[in-house]
Amino acid sequence: MKTNGLCALIGNIKKFDTLRDLTESRPWAMLPYASKYRIMDFQLSNVVNANVDSVFLTFSEGETQSVYDHLGGGKEWDLDAFGRRFFVYVYEDFIKNQQKGKGLFEARINFLKKSNAPYTIFMDSNAVFNIDFKDMLRVHKENKNEVTVAFKRTGSHNVAPANSVIVKGEDSRLFISKKFIKTNYDEVENLSLDTFIVDTQWLIDRLEEYDNADALGLQIDKSSMRNIQEVLNYHINHGQAITGDYEYKGYLNNIVDNRSYFEANMDMLDPEKFRQLLFNNQKIFTKIKDEAPTYYSPNSNVQTAMIATGCIIDGTVTNSIVGRGVEVESEAIVTNAIIMPGATVKAGAIVECAIVDKAAIIEEGVIVKGTEGNPVVIKKGQVVTDKIIK
Repeated sequence: MKTNGLCALIGNIKKFDTLRDLTESRPWAMLPYASKYRIMDFQLSNVVNANVDSVFLTFSEGETQSVYDHLGGGKEWDLDAFGRRFFVYVYEDFIKNQQKGKGLFEARINFLKKSNAPYTIFMDSNAVFNIDFKDMLRVHKENKNEVTVAFKRTGSHNVAPANSVIVKGEDSRLFISKKFIKTNYDEVENLSLDTFIVDTQWLIDRLEEYDNADALGLQIDKSSMRNIQEVLNYHINHGQAITGDYEYKGYLNNIVDNRSYFEANMDMLDPEKFRQLLFNNQKIFTKIKDEAPTYYSPNSNVQTAMIATGCIIDGTVTNSIVGRGVEVESEAIVTNAIIMPGATVKAGAIVECAIVDKAAIIEEGVIVKGTEGNPVVIKKGQVVTDKIIK
């Protein structure tokens, strides 16, 4: 397979209190999406579609079990092929190494050097998108950038306070602003995807400067550069990198809370948005499960729904996303809902505008009802015996 001389660093250490109910037992990247996918599938597929040979994944402590369960040996993403490799690291181990006198970025520097790739993709996004890194690399090379940052032009209402936006100064220099305050919801903003292509040697040099600052006699504000994204933002904002931008024009949903997660899934019931994300020229790969097809009883009623394999549908499902192995019993009604794998909606129950996490059970006749702007969240494994109405 022809390579593009790229390696990839994928960070997944961001936390959102507004997603706590869904991310207590899993990292953000492992959230189910569009019936059979995980958000991590889009990160991995984006990089392997660019023929990346080496991938370095970082997660927070205690969050890797679901990652290994889903990723396995990397077969579905062709990461088990000859010459390809991937690594999973825990961010807290970097901090522990630093406390022992080692470099904070030591493991990542070693990875970059051993990759022998002249260019590096760095991703630490909280959005779902399907970007063509081969085209982004072309722009990076043509403009002779050291750093190229991807952005999406979107309405101000789609930008959360936790996001970064890209602005240009009078001299056309790029700045990445972390403190975003909404002033006009109708304005168009350049939402940073927190996704970069970087000259690998330039990145190695910056990380080594950080790790060896004392020995080199450098004055570095380490409190503002605790991870690679902060290193990149710092050097961009201080004019210490030849920086360009790359506009992503495809589908994107910015997932920062329960509402935006709900909307991102519901978007996949829109044929045009579904096509833009999942059926363009870049395939999205996911873990393959050999399961029986979903059974629809003669009493079932299904309209405008995305339903994975292995389900038993004996009730009504409308305008909903249903994961693998879900059971909707007789006379149960599921409307405008996300039902994650292994959940059960028992006979006569009503679920509307809700996110029902894995292996949860809605008991017989129980009503669970939220709103589109404030969906009810049923936690993983929770058994609901009383009505919940928002």
